[in-house]
Amino acid sequence: MDESEKKFQRFEREGWEEVAGTYADLTEGVTSEVAGPLLDAAAVTSTSRLVDIATGPGWVAREAQARGAEVVGVDIAEAMIEGARKRLPDVQFVLSAAESLDLPDASFDAAVSAFGMPHFADHTAFAREAARVLRPGGKLAFASWYPPPRNDFFAIAIGVIGKYGTLQVDLPQGVDMFRWGDQQACDELLASAGLGAGVRRDVELFYDTDSQGAGIIDFMRKASVRTRALYEAQSERAKQAIAEGLTEFLVPYRDGDRCRVPLRAFVVSATKP
Repeated sequence: MDESEKKFQRFEREGWEEVAGTYADLTEGVTSEVAGPLLDAAAVTSTSRLVDIATGPGWVAREAQARGAEVVGVDIAEAMIEGARKRLPDVQFVLSAAESLDLPDASFDAAVSAFGMPHFADHTAFAREAARVLRPGGKLAFASWYPPPRNDFFAIAIGVIGKYGTLQVDLPQGVDMFRWGDQQACDELLASAGLGAGVRRDVELFYDTDSQGAGIIDFMRKASVRTRALYEAQSERAKQAIAEGLTEFLVPYRDGDRCRVPLRAFVVSATKP
């Protein structure tokens, strides 16, 4: 990795160490919902050996274990690994970066990653490492987010900060977090690792919050790395304006005193020849 990629990787690692517990609490009802479609795309069954890359709280590992698969979870943040081990004491978890997996060649039937893509510093290295640890015929599957305006949740989060604060803040630069919404970009990435063309499946998820949007503010503050850094870079006056102005963005999603905001995701899978 070059120096900018190393800087971004440190930024991500340090961020996830800080928000590991609150991320698990605030996002389980959303991100865990992709586990089934992701494992289906990777053809995971009771006979599979699976590596879950950027396992986070372990939601995908939990679903894979329930299917009877043998699971190894990998994450770059020690706090994430510690939390996952407490939730799933019978699963093996390994502290390792996605770009340099501390795992043997050709040792897994499937490699998956749920929403790790926005947080990897070197996607080419990730894809090559995933391909390296797969057996011939094994599958890589990853889930990530569509960009705004197709993704209402991020359109709201980015829109309200842009309107009442500023998006021009000094953050370590990674790859566009929505890049993989483009199928050609995915196919090029997979081909660079010697994998077949990607098969895409859309997944509709929802984020539930009160009508004032307190859940979205909590997400910005406690359940992400890039969005958290963007939010914390705002002035106190801007933060207050963001909280007050959020309600206008939520009007189309309001149902009584609750709001249900779509997060449109996708799963891409490919096979190792």
